[in-house]
Amino acid sequence: MKKIFTRAFVPMLLLTAGSYAHTASAGIIDLSGKDSDGYSNTFIYNESQTGSLDSISFDLNIEHFNFGGSWGSDTRISLTHESGFDIEFEGGTDFGWGDGPGLYNFVGDFAIAGGPANASGVWTVSLRDIFDDQGVDSTFGAGSTVTLNITDVPEPGIIGILGLGLFAMRRRFT
Repeated sequence: MKKIFTRAFVPMLLLTAGSYAHTASAGIIDLSGKDSDGYSNTFIYNESQTGSLDSISFDLNIEHFNFGGSWGSDTRISLTHESGFDIEFEGGTDFGWGDGPGLYNFVGDFAIAGGPANASGVWTVSLRDIFDDQGVDSTFGAGSTVTLNITDVPEPGIIGILGLGLFAMRRRFT
């Protein structure tokens, strides 16, 4: 009977336990209609999903203007979590946005090393440029999003229930 238990039930329980361990989800921050100008455009995003931040994806439709010598490559997106985790990406270095005025679209993602273990909570989002001149430097168009890719942390209760089931099955077949 031990062989049946080991060959059939243990692998099934391990596969079941693995399916509860990591469920990908995403927190989507909508930037549509928002502008970057100096340090003035900051807003709060509340993330309800519990889990670790693994990567950030972006899909940006952006219009750059040229006022007083400031360019689209000066545009910055900054995300700060209430835990103190902070990340900033910029047009020229991270996205390759052109320096001239015009319409641009950028889609991609990047991995996060050392992000918050629990991404839920308050995020401060800042849209700015490094040279605060006389006008708006960039406007984010319809459908512009930054996505927090979060891996769920299994609740201790789920692990406990699986452990009790394994113990009960083992006792039954031994």
